[in-house]
Amino acid sequence: MYHGLIIPFSLLGKAIGLNIGIYDAGKDVFSYWLGYLLALLVYAKIIRVLWLGIKLRMRKT
Repeated sequence: MYHGLIIPFSLLGKAIGLNIGIYDAGKDVFSYWLGYLLALLVYAKIIRVLWLGIKLRMRKT
């Protein structure tokens, strides 16, 4: 279920030359996609918080 959360870190590691991969231990399809959906929600929340912070800083200046 954690695959969606670690993909950006895995890609970042690959970009700097580390040998990082994701291994699926035969999990069912539901938990696999549930992990991706949860990760998308977490990343959307992070992006929203960052975007609102940038907009707030722009209003103060």
